[in-house]
Amino acid sequence: MALAFRLNCLVLKPRICSLFRQPYVNSSTTELKKGIKGTYIAKKIPAFKKLEANKRYSWCECGLSKKQPFCDGSHKGTEFKPIRLKFDQSKSVLLCQCKQTSNPPYCDMTHVSVMFSSLKDIFKK
Repeated sequence: MALAFRLNCLVLKPRICSLFRQPYVNSSTTELKKGIKGTYIAKKIPAFKKLEANKRYSWCECGLSKKQPFCDGSHKGTEFKPIRLKFDQSKSVLLCQCKQTSNPPYCDMTHVSVMFSSLKDIFKK
């Protein structure tokens, strides 16, 4: 299945499949694109993570971190700060990576509209 998807992307529909390339970059530059919230769109799909009890996590809010969805300090010099997480019990969560969510750090499916806006950009060309 994965091979068929990859072959389909490489041969048949490279423009549409480029929507899922990570990170989300302009084709003419290597800079990350900014979303409607002013944050950078790190990836267009959420990250499913199992987070351990009593361990501290820092969710990247700016989208610049190389360790998505977690912060690596790349926000220094920007207005953004990481969101700190700590749970009493281990739990699995869906963390936003498009950084456009209305419920940070959790995914609220906003990445779907980010992908559709990307699709419009592809077909304008």
